[in-house]
Amino acid sequence: MSGSVQVTRTAAVGFVAAIKAAELPLYNGTTTNYPAETVEQFHAVKKAAIGLFESGCVGPTDRGYYTASLSGHSNPGHAKTPGWANDMVGCYVNQADPPTESED
Repeated sequence: MSGSVQVTRTAAVGFVAAIKAAELPLYNGTTTNYPAETVEQFHAVKKAAIGLFESGCVGPTDRGYYTASLSGHSNPGHAKTPGWANDMVGCYVNQADPPTESED
């Protein structure tokens, strides 16, 4: 199962809360149908994004704006499966420009 979630531009003071609130998109009509491996990866990548942000390695944690892109692919049992992509998790945390007056 592959998926990706975007955390849109958020002020630093609310960024951790925005990551924690991120949810997987609907799958077969409800998020509860995700395989356990996908849910496991999603929780792990959210922790990774929070860790990167809180480390300060992409900018100050008390000001500015940030975005995040969380993605992954999991196979049943995390087993390499012929014809399927390998398991992976990707996490990007980025500084973002502040909103312009026309975006407010």
